[in-house]
Amino acid sequence: MLKLTARSEYALLLVKYLVDHPGMIALKHISSELHIPEPILRKVSQQLVAGWICLSQKGRSGGVVLIPTSPSLYDVLLAMGEDMNVALCTHGSQCNQAHVCRISSTLKRLQRGMESLLKITKI
Repeated sequence: MLKLTARSEYALLLVKYLVDHPGMIALKHISSELHIPEPILRKVSQQLVAGWICLSQKGRSGGVVLIPTSPSLYDVLLAMGEDMNVALCTHGSQCNQAHVCRISSTLKRLQRGMESLLKITKI
């Protein structure tokens, strides 16, 4: 179910910072600006790199930079491994109430709407 983890919130803060400050920026600087511990920010950035949201570069002139110029909330949350489902039945799993459920179609519509909103909402 969609409830953002602290790491995903940090990821959104990091991405918003990178949107507002284009170019390669050192994590140490971003950590100081956002008041997020650098080790946590480093782990978050690694997940964003793995999800093709950021590129990272090591070394003296290293840091992180966005790949897409305006990633969506969906892209960032997906990169962070968030479960974006509103209920078990909205992603193919069956619950033990499936044979009597009267809200499955409503939940599936809600799921589609939420995903659409997350995809069109740019950071």
